[in-house]
Amino acid sequence: MHNDVGRSFVREVSKKSLPSHVPPPRPIAEIDALRAQFEFAAHAPSTRRGYSHEMSTFAAWCRAVGAAPLPATPDTVARYLVERAAQGRKSGTLRYFLSAVALAHRAIGQPSPTEDIAVERAMRGIERMIGTRRTPKTAATVPILRQLLAATSDDTLLGKRNRAILLLGFASALRRSELCALRLEHVAHDARGITIFIARSKTDQTGEGQTVGVPRALDDAVCPVRALGEWVVAAGIERGPVFLAFRGRSQSHLVAPTRACGVDTIVRTIKAAARRAGLDPRDFAGHSLRRGLATSAARAKKDIRAIQAQLRHAQATTTLRYVEEAALLDDDNAVAGLL
Repeated sequence: MHNDVGRSFVREVSKKSLPSHVPPPRPIAEIDALRAQFEFAAHAPSTRRGYSHEMSTFAAWCRAVGAAPLPATPDTVARYLVERAAQGRKSGTLRYFLSAVALAHRAIGQPSPTEDIAVERAMRGIERMIGTRRTPKTAATVPILRQLLAATSDDTLLGKRNRAILLLGFASALRRSELCALRLEHVAHDARGITIFIARSKTDQTGEGQTVGVPRALDDAVCPVRALGEWVVAAGIERGPVFLAFRGRSQSHLVAPTRACGVDTIVRTIKAAARRAGLDPRDFAGHSLRRGLATSAARAKKDIRAIQAQLRHAQATTTLRYVEEAALLDDDNAVAGLL
């Protein structure tokens, strides 16, 4: 009986035309182009910048070899993949490029060349030859963090800011973009420490907001709450962006009291501290502080749920990877004590 009702409903609906107050549908190609724009807007700003950079680089290469970037042929995309792989690009970077190409073609209402067998075959061959394993950057664990801090003076305004970036970046596990977007009015003080409201993040693109807590440290020399307070007072910040931009070759002057630093500043701060500490800056990245907190907490046997909450991972499996890496040489290793 339900099937009869369903068929009757379908027949009835199929006979109806659009009501007069409903505008006629757009062409499919135009709808697909709008859909691609909405898809692009759904990505984090850093992802949008990354896709734009990938397509700009691809377009420049296409001009150099006399090929069209949009729409691109499968052969053009496959050749570009081979060229980039020969230059040492890793498979993850090349897959990221393919995502950018697919989205760019949907935006102009064209089929994506990335779905062609020639492109997929080239990509599979590259992955077989160069592998798919990512080389993680060094985790700035507590001992390494102390080395970075020891190499970062706090007797200048820039030094105070950089120490606050290192300590708060570690303790809060904020991403680079989140550190740059942090505003003083989003920081609430408590006798035990501070709470930070994160208005928008990689895992919260709709802006519902997330909050993390940063307790005071037992040692004032490495206390993120103290370092943040010293920087804010020294810079005279009363509201607005917390981590301000500096200008000039010596980076000795603030650009403006309302100009936040960029994500590249976070990376440069970490790498510069590593260089001064006698470490190889190439081993460090913007993710090193966040990774350092996760690794340090796992080695200290903190509850995995607490680590996941601080990192704001949507899936516990993501957190588990940090925990498992940190525990590889623990006493419960299968080989420990046998030899």
